[in-house]
Amino acid sequence: MRIILVLIVATLMNGCGHDVDYSSFEATTVSRSGSFELDMSPDAAFPLFTAPGEGAWAPGWNPFILNGDGYKKGTVWVTEGHGHTAYWYVENYDTVSRHARYVRVTPRADTGTVDVRVSENGDGSKITVVYHMTGLSEKGNENLESSFSESAYSEMMEHWRELIIDNREKIEKFSNR
Repeated sequence: MRIILVLIVATLMNGCGHDVDYSSFEATTVSRSGSFELDMSPDAAFPLFTAPGEGAWAPGWNPFILNGDGYKKGTVWVTEGHGHTAYWYVENYDTVSRHARYVRVTPRADTGTVDVRVSENGDGSKITVVYHMTGLSEKGNENLESSFSESAYSEMMEHWRELIIDNREKIEKFSNR
């Protein structure tokens, strides 16, 4: 029910998409999975992949939380970036299994899910991130094909790992708040 609410709000706030002729539109769907390792415990790593947590390591990440706390199921937030407004919904956030699933809607661009799983890996963590996205317009399709190509996705995972390593001091402050 809340997912539908997010979709309706996103549509109302950004127009109804009447400029897309869906009768002849062929949406592109892309699924990508990638993993990387961190030298921190899974319990310390897991909260880094939330609305508030990403701000400790992702430049420009500044979510505006509309409902909830940024963690719990049902939380809704908005982000601005790359010329788009994206609406996010927490579908699952399980601290026991260390699994989170987010629904993202970027009107006139794309929609889909982001799955994050954090598992033990020796003395550290293995982070697995799966994006399953569908274009909502020709421009959205083009963006998915370039931003989520296999090589671009691998580069994104490596970039995330580097950002987290480079921002350990900020992450420590976030974790100790």
